[in-house]
Amino acid sequence: MVFFYQRGVLTANGLGIVPQDEVNITHKWQQIASRYTLQLNVCITAALFQGVVNPQEAQRYQLSQHNLADGFNLVGLGQLASATTECDRLISFGSN
Repeated sequence: MVFFYQRGVLTANGLGIVPQDEVNITHKWQQIASRYTLQLNVCITAALFQGVVNPQEAQRYQLSQHNLADGFNLVGLGQLASATTECDRLISFGSN
């Protein structure tokens, strides 16, 4: 499982436009997830704060569209906590 948190949730924005000379990180994660059958989970609180919504949240907040990229799932932080008890390693990337 991969868990996107804080500003990392922007990776799940399906409406992001990437310049032609740069790597589309969203597409790369989608490719990795399909190849290795990974779950791409996104913290729902952080996603909503950054304006990333799935169809259900768009309807809940009366938004005209959603922008969660295919293959990504909005989940609660409890999903990460639960996964850490079952995994053999945890890798975290962050910036200061």
